[in-house]
Amino acid sequence: MTKPAAESDPKFYTAGPTQFYLPLLQDIVTEEKPGLMVTLGLSDGQAHLAMCQIATETSLPCRFVAVRRASENEPAQQDPAWVEALRASADSYSAVSELLDGDSKILSQRFDDRSIDVLFIDDVDAGEVIQSELASFCKKLKTSALVLVHGIDLERTDSPGAVWDGFARKKTRVEFHEGIGLGIATEPAARAASQFRRSLFAEARREANEASYRLRASTFIARAEFARVLHRAQVLNTRQILVGTVMNDRTKAQRVMEGQAVALAELEKRFDHLRRTTQNVIEQQSAQLQDSTKRFGILRSSRDQAQAIMQAQADQIDRLQKQLLELKKLGSAGKAACPVKKDAASMLRKDQNQNVLLAKKFGGKLRASPEIYGGYSD
Repeated sequence: MTKPAAESDPKFYTAGPTQFYLPLLQDIVTEEKPGLMVTLGLSDGQAHLAMCQIATETSLPCRFVAVRRASENEPAQQDPAWVEALRASADSYSAVSELLDGDSKILSQRFDDRSIDVLFIDDVDAGEVIQSELASFCKKLKTSALVLVHGIDLERTDSPGAVWDGFARKKTRVEFHEGIGLGIATEPAARAASQFRRSLFAEARREANEASYRLRASTFIARAEFARVLHRAQVLNTRQILVGTVMNDRTKAQRVMEGQAVALAELEKRFDHLRRTTQNVIEQQSAQLQDSTKRFGILRSSRDQAQAIMQAQADQIDRLQKQLLELKKLGSAGKAACPVKKDAASMLRKDQNQNVLLAKKFGGKLRASPEIYGGYSD
């Protein structure tokens, strides 16, 4: 096997089944430089993110699409691997990574015919599913495309290995048997398209290639496990430091707690005094309110009585005003009759005086009736 053009420890390591093939997948990316690589079955996201990482670090113009097969029992939002892959893609690999969730056969329609350079089928143990996906993506593959199927060594009634054998029978193929097994195939005409392919598919180099990838994978795994252990040790050391700090400050913390207890007791004492004072004020205000309410009741009763008296007086005034009006009318009628009587009396006295003058003039006594001279004679 040729010396790898680039190699990088994966930042996203889960110790999942694809751990044995991370170096091989990195070589496919760096040597084949696929314009479009499609992974059917996101699994734990380890393989997809490792390929995105190496492409980003080497500035390769690649596009990696990973399809999460839809599951009724586990929505994508509840799948930790999907959530983490979304986060990592958005944070670090947005230029090269695309994630899809749904039915792989339906999603195959999103790809143009003869557009896929590498097809990687993963995270499936049913031969029927593998066969269906191969049929759905057959027209989407370039004539020189590489097809990878992970899990060919799984022992199932619906054997993935049997489907793989049927698919790769007339193709140039190579198998690796670490973990659950990996098969790689391409059209015979494309087996020598690159130095990488000539070495990968060379019959004489198969054992050497398998040993080389096994060693590189073991090195990857050892470094990754060491990094995980180191991280755990750092976390544990941090916890120990925190515990030691807490233990060293225990006396100080105890004093602080005691001081807080004393302050709390003082506050409770003050609050109790304030509560009693407030209660007394409330009781006084309550008594004042009751007295004011009583006085207001008396005032309202007196007001009602005064209102009744005023109403009775108003009624009496109305009656008196009516009587006065009637009396005024009678007085006006009497005044109208008085001037006639006064004029008749004046005329009578005038005649009487004239008669008296006439009697004196002639020297005789004139007798008259009372009706003419007012009841007397001279």
